[in-house]
Amino acid sequence: SRGKMHSVQHAARHAHVLPCVCCSLALMLMLAFASPAVAQFEIPDKDTIVPSPESIKDQDALIQKGTTVLCSSTKGDIRMIIMQEWAPKGAARILKLVKAGCFDKLPLFRVLPSFLTQFGMSCKEECRLFTGGDQSLLGEFPDDKSKNMAFQDGVMSFAGSGQNSRTTQVFVTHGDQEGLGKQPWEVPFGFVPKRDMDTWKRIYSGYGDIVPFNKDGIDPSIMINIEGCATLNQTFPKLDYINSCSVLSAEEAKAHRERAEAATQKAKGGSSTGNRPGKGKRSYVVPAQAEVRTQKGLSSSMNVQSGAFDAFSGAMAINFGVLASAALFVVYRVWIVRNRRRAGQSKGARAL
Repeated sequence: SRGKMHSVQHAARHAHVLPCVCCSLALMLMLAFASPAVAQFEIPDKDTIVPSPESIKDQDALIQKGTTVLCSSTKGDIRMIIMQEWAPKGAARILKLVKAGCFDKLPLFRVLPSFLTQFGMSCKEECRLFTGGDQSLLGEFPDDKSKNMAFQDGVMSFAGSGQNSRTTQVFVTHGDQEGLGKQPWEVPFGFVPKRDMDTWKRIYSGYGDIVPFNKDGIDPSIMINIEGCATLNQTFPKLDYINSCSVLSAEEAKAHRERAEAATQKAKGGSSTGNRPGKGKRSYVVPAQAEVRTQKGLSSSMNVQSGAFDAFSGAMAINFGVLASAALFVVYRVWIVRNRRRAGQSKGARAL
């Protein structure tokens, strides 16, 4: 009897220890499971966001500072201004691709007027890894350090499917896209000037989003083989293309600007964007990398990284922590009740 009384009194004296242990364990579980998802969803402070081209009034100064790439498309000439200081690795890769001719005869296979235009899957054998292309030119390369730059109209970035997954695919944004820039590969390397965006926005968008987001859209997997790539214009006859691209010298870029300005003044600024109404922003859809190589040969998948998935993972982790806390609390309550009963029985026995 005295032994039972001693154990009950000892348990009573240390009863406050168990709830502290339970709470600590629950907190550690929540942090261990929730931290990775929360870390990927950090939103940069507005004060640290670097203005993108549309936020800077003197866009001409940026054009003169950057490297001009002039592309001929089925809708007209388009300039791309490559900014080395924004993303050194991305800028170097895009210039190499242009100089190697990998932006010639390039299908604009994903055109969403209210989101972006994505391209970069070449139909040329020398610009495809699985047909003997140069790994250093076409393979994955490291991400640039993010400067938290805002994704506004005309900003260019590489597409990707994970950390250090950038290869050859790029995209141009249409309008403000606050949902972009939160992934490690989404670092702007340049922009399309406002005047050239008028041409860019005339690119045919009637085929909608790509497969799997649109079952009737263009399936990037058909571009994996040369035959499918060659017959793409037969299946989608209205598809627009970049015919060729070249890197201009400073003198050539200046001469082109002067000709363009003269043409604009002559037309009295009467150009039309020809843009059809958008279907709503889908900022949660991150541009995808369509080529995946395997040891056996070719395969294709659209590795779409969605912020919604990270949010779901974080919510599940928090729910797990809450459930763990509840379970530990129930164990604690059961322990307290049992000890109280033992204490009551011991007191009754001593009274007798």
